[in-house]
Order: sequence, then structure tokens, then C-alpha cells
Amino acid sequence: MSKKALFVIMCAAVLAVPVAFADAPGTATWGSTTASTVDFDTWMHALAIWVFSGDTPYDFLEPTTADNNGNGILDATEFAVITAICNNTSHPLHTQVHEGFKANFAFVSQVTELGALAGSLVPVLKYVLAAYLLLGDGSIDHANPYFEGSVGMVGETIAGMAGYGSGWNTGAPHLESYTLLPGLLSACGDADSDGASNLGEFNAAADRATYVANALNNAVTTDGGDPGAICAGIAFGKNFFFDPATGKVYYMTFGHGVWQACENIATTFAIGGTPVPGHLTTVASAAENQFLVDNICGASAYNDTMWIGASDTATEGTFTWVGTGAAFWSGGANGSGGAPIGGAYANFNTGEPNDSSGEDFAEIRSSGGWNDSKATTTHRGIIEFTGTFADANSNSLPDYFEQFIGAEGEGEGEGEGEGEGEGEGEGEVPCIYSGVFDPQGVLLSENIGGLSAELAALLTMLGQTSWDTLDIERIEQTIASGGAILPGDGLPDSYQVALIEYVLCQDYPGHAQLVADFEANKALFVADVSYLAGIAPEIGVMLAVSDLFPALIGTSAEMKNTIQQIFILLGSPVGLPSYAQYRVFGTAKAANEPYSATGDLDADGLTNLEEYASVHGVGGTRETFVIAATDPYNFWPGNPDLPIAGVLALVALAGAVSVGGATIIRRKK
Repeated sequence: MSKKALFVIMCAAVLAVPVAFADAPGTATWGSTTASTVDFDTWMHALAIWVFSGDTPYDFLEPTTADNNGNGILDATEFAVITAICNNTSHPLHTQVHEGFKANFAFVSQVTELGALAGSLVPVLKYVLAAYLLLGDGSIDHANPYFEGSVGMVGETIAGMAGYGSGWNTGAPHLESYTLLPGLLSACGDADSDGASNLGEFNAAADRATYVANALNNAVTTDGGDPGAICAGIAFGKNFFFDPATGKVYYMTFGHGVWQACENIATTFAIGGTPVPGHLTTVASAAENQFLVDNICGASAYNDTMWIGASDTATEGTFTWVGTGAAFWSGGANGSGGAPIGGAYANFNTGEPNDSSGEDFAEIRSSGGWNDSKATTTHRGIIEFTGTFADANSNSLPDYFEQFIGAEGEGEGEGEGEGEGEGEGEGEVPCIYSGVFDPQGVLLSENIGGLSAELAALLTMLGQTSWDTLDIERIEQTIASGGAILPGDGLPDSYQVALIEYVLCQDYPGHAQLVADFEANKALFVADVSYLAGIAPEIGVMLAVSDLFPALIGTSAEMKNTIQQIFILLGSPVGLPSYAQYRVFGTAKAANEPYSATGDLDADGLTNLEEYASVHGVGGTRETFVIAATDPYNFWPGNPDLPIAGVLALVALAGAVSVGGATIIRRKK
């Protein structure tokens, strides 16, 4: 698959359209969602030839070449099935598919994460994105933000069109807004419910017309199978690679991510629920390096710079392999003191590594040479699975992985497996942690000042009269100091709790551990307060915020101690009886207190407090803070540090072909 990200750049020239064609945007009707008028071939072709000053922003939609979900079927051919259903009002699936298509179009038209760009996408693009959503394969990975398959292609396009402010890379807008029909329309679905997958019927058909006819006729069950294991999410030579000379198995992430995100994918990788862990790859020899070039990073299908598993984050200038812990390079760049350690293999380009502006992570270029790059750079990653693998039956597939071929497993949600996203948008049960913290926070902030006139005056002086500004640590420290105004941690409690609520409700790194820690804290808190109410009855009112306090207790060791002191101030002789048992979130996996003000939850080099300061400084909301603090790419609405932030002139794309101020949309080559 060769998806390429869209991005927005500033240019000195005014937009022009040197290649004219009949349906120029803003001057003609591009189509509609009315039955009998769905025509993806025309729409895709119109987008693909639309040229801005020599640039073709939508060339990834050329119908004769586009396979953005990488399943071996041209996207236009997959859309032909949707076209046939939508344009035939008597087809049994017409209402379901056509109404889903229209609903997706309406939702894409209202994507609020695009801010001022919400209405600016070329109208026909919305139709095409609505169809990609119907296919429903792939995903937007919430844990390690990147895009995959048809659904991810929509996210990637919107994020690229926006340039800034798109929440798709952190999982918003949520997929439950859309109609996804992978069980019917994806390559691994079965449009006519005849037991033969669409892919199988495609592989058995001589041409597109025959495929579409067979895919919609349950009397035809000719099945060409799935020889590439597309529907298993495991396609050797495509996303998995086996080197029989070494017994190593590699996986290439199709999505681009920062080095740490790709390493997180590696360590948590699973196929069909079976953990298959690994690390970003260790390159032990010139022969192995050449294998990676020939088959992965330098192969014509990809031809891209990718992450490998080396960094010098522990000791500047000493590069070690994350998979083995072995140091293999010491010193500066080639020619200035740097050299392999003890005869270890290394292939840094001349003058590299040079730590330019703080480069700590190793990448391999398509030529095979290595370079050091920044923590914020995004590439595909080359993952190496733990151990070596045999091929006893000599079929060029490692024996261990054959158990997954043909199964419906998916590597970390990246495969084209049947049922990816199935059922979403059809009454999903909302997250049980969603919406419980804010009302309790408001209740706390409204009542805490009522405990005494002095406390009310203090809150007013500190500017902490609402849930949005409350900083319990500052209140406690100021009271305990005898009146001296002391700082808190600087991050309002409501912002920290919003971050916790997001991770509780999303498949984000640390999600499972956070749920376990939070539930343990809540059980302790309810038991403790119930007990203390018998000693100091007024403490019993704390049960009204029996979610909020357990959440706050776990944000950091400092906050845990603050809550303990508050209960002592309230009259508890022992504070919280179970104080020592309360958990700081995430400490079972790491001791860096990722939810604290000084923690860095998304590992992008900015603390949560710094993320808050950046967002707050330009008038951002709590929701914007959550996007910033969970997104290593640091895309959030109005981010002043992004060179493309504030590019609002693209609103003109909806109706005019030139934009004053000379902003153009360009496809990254």
C-alpha cells in the first residue's frame, strides 16, 4: 500500500488551475447523493486531474491506480459495488447502503475538528470519503496515532487538508458517528451473503464487471480465495517479511509515527488476540541491512525512510539497540571520533550521527544508510519479532505464523481483517467513565467555599471559584502554610481529570492499567470515607464525589499527599486510612507519573503543564488540551508553533479556485 500524507504549505503565488476541465470546482455540479447519480469513477478522476499551479493534490485518488487500503483491489472497483447498490433502488441493500452513504457525507461535511476548514473541502471529495467510510476496513489507531486502510485514509486526508486542528489523529471525530459496513462492503466482507468473500469473488473474476455482478449475486459462489492472506491481516512480502537466512520476521507499520510510537506498537503487537511482541529492529550485519533495503525500505512499493531500533537517549553519542540493550556506536559523527564498538555493525551515512538540534533516534534511508533523527519526526517503523523462526515445510512462510494465516486476526488493528470496525455506529455502549467527572467537579467547586468565609475569600483571591480553575494542591498548601500564598502544580484539576477521562475511554497507551488503578482507588476511597463518616460525619459528603477524588489521588504522588492532608484538615485523625494503598496511575509500568503536571503522557518532549500553557496561552479549551497532551505530533487547533497554523484561506476551496494569500494544498511525493 502506498498512502501518502497530505500537507498544507504556504506559497508566494496565488492559486491557479492551469489544466482546465469541464467540472471545475465551484462552477458546476459535482454530483449528489441522490439515487441513480452515484458515479465514483467520474468523481475520482475529476479530483485526480485537478491541478493547482502544477501540483495535483488528489492524485492518490486516480481510479486506474488507487488502492489506498492496500488489499489488491482498486478502490474504484470496490466503489463499483457501492455504485451498483446505490443506483439500484430495488436492490435489497439499497436503503442500508445508500442511507449510510448519505449519512457519512453529511457527517464529513460537518467535521468540526477542521475548524474554519469545515466547509472548505472540495464538494466531491466528501462523496469519495463517505464511500471509503462505508468500506469500513482499517482504523485510526488511538494508542499510537497513525492511519490505516479505508477508514484511516479518510482521517489522513482530513488531517492533511486541515494541516492543523484535526482531531482525527487522536481519535476524534469518533467513528460511532459514521456508518461502517465492512461485513458487507470491504474486501473481506460478503456483499451477497453467499459465503464467498468479496475478495474471493474478485480473485475468481476476469474483469471488474464480472466481479461486481458476482459479488451481488448469491447464486454465484466462485471463490478465488485469499492467497495473499489479506483478510488475515498477515501478508508476507507486503506487510510481513521473512528472511530464511536469519530466521527473522519483520513487520512494517503502514502508518507513520514517531519513533516511540512505533516501538510501542512493537512491544504490544498482537495477532488475533495472541501477543507476538517485538521491538524496532536490530540490524546486526551488512547482509541484514541489505535485506531491509531490498524488501522493505528500499523496495519500489515503499521507497521510504523508516525507523530502526537504535537510540542514544540514555547516553548522548552512544547508540544502543532497544531490542538487545547492546551499545554498538560511540562518539561523534564519522570523521569526528565516532566509531562502532567492538567490531559491531553500523552503517551511518558520512557525517552521521550528528545530533543536529537534538537527534536521538536512528532511521534507515531507502539507500540503506543510517541517520539520526528527532523524537518528533514521523516514519514507518520496521519491527522485528522476538526470536528466530523456522520454515520446516519450505513454503517461504515461517511455521509459527502459519497458524494465523486465514484467521481473522489483525496485527495491532492494522490488518484488513473482516469485521474491522463492524458494528460501530449501531448503538455502541458509551464509555462508563464518560461524563461523571465534570458534574462532581462543579459540585465540589460550588460547595468547597461554603465551608468557611475565610476559605471562600481565599478561593476568590486565588481565582479558583470554578471547576475550570480549581487547583486543590494550591489551596491545601496555602491553608497549611498559615496563609502564605503558595503555588500549586499549575495544571488545573479539571484539565488533569479530563486527560484521565479521555484515556479511560480510549484505547490509549496505559488504558488498561489506568482502569485498574482508578477502580482500585475508587474502592479504597468509598471504603475509607464510609468508615470516616462514623468518626467525622461531615466527611461523609465526600461520597458525592466518589469518582473525582480517586481520579485526582492517582495523578501524582504529590496530589496523593495533598488529598491526604485535606482529609486531615477536614478532621480525620488519620487522613485516609488506606493512604499507603492508593495507586499513582501508571506506576505499575513506569514511575514517571505520566498524568502529573510534570509528566509527559504522549512522550513528545513537552510536559502536560507545558502542553496546557501552550493551549491556554492562545485561548484553547480543555478539549484542545487533551488533544495536545495525547498527540505526539502536537496537532491541535490554533497551535502557534506549527508553521501551517492559522491557514484559514482554504475556506475558499469550497467555491473559488484561487485563494488570496497563496495557500496551496500539495501532495507529499
